[in-house]
Amino acid sequence: MTPRGAAAGGSRLPRAVQDCLPAAGPGFRAALKKDPGAFPALISRLLSEAAEVLGCGQEEALFLTGFGRGDPTPGRLEAALAELSAVLFLRSEGFSRIRPLERAAWPTADVLAERGALTWAFEVRWVRDAGAAGAPKRLAAKCRRKSAQVGTSLKRSSALRGGVVLVFGLPAPGPFSRSPELDAAAGAARSLAGLSGQVCLVSGSSAGFSPPWPAGGA
Repeated sequence: MTPRGAAAGGSRLPRAVQDCLPAAGPGFRAALKKDPGAFPALISRLLSEAAEVLGCGQEEALFLTGFGRGDPTPGRLEAALAELSAVLFLRSEGFSRIRPLERAAWPTADVLAERGALTWAFEVRWVRDAGAAGAPKRLAAKCRRKSAQVGTSLKRSSALRGGVVLVFGLPAPGPFSRSPELDAAAGAARSLAGLSGQVCLVSGSSAGFSPPWPAGGA
C-alpha cells in the first residue's frame, strides 16, 4: 500500500482490502480520504459480517466473489464489496444458506440462497452512480442484461427462482431500511425490462424490491 493511502486512513482498513487498494475506484478513495476513521470501520464491519454469513474468513469472503487478488481494475474492489453487501441484504430479508455460485466457463449468477422451501439464484451488479436508482429505463437495461445469467443458473443449479440485485454507490453493511422510492423504482425497472424474476435495489442502508417475496417462501 502506498504511504498516501496509509495517510488517508488505508492502514485502518482490513488487511485484505488494504492489499487491493489499487482496484479501488475514485469514490472509494474519496470516502477514505474524507473520513479516514469511520469509513474503514464501515468496510471492516461489512467484511466481518459477510464472512460470518458465508462461514469463512474475511479475506476468503472478499475473494469468493470472483475478485482476483492481482486485479488492478479501478472499481473492481467496490464491485466485490457490493456482492458482500448484497449477501447481507439477502440475510436481512430472511434468506439462509447464502453462498457464492461456483464460477464456470459460461456466465452465471453470483449467489445462491434459500428462503422457505425455495432456492434462489441472484446476479449482483454494482452501479457506480448512486443517483442511477432514480432512472428506471437505465435500471431496466441493466436488469435485462443480467437476467440472462440468472436464467443460466436456473437451468444448471438447484435454484427454482431468481433475481437481480443492483447495489448503488459505496457498499454498506446495513441494517437496511425499506425505501418506498426504491420499491417503486424496482417495480418500474422490472416492468420496463419485462422480467418475471425479482428486482432488488440497495443504496447504502436503504433497499427496495419488486415483487413482494412469496408468502412462506413457497
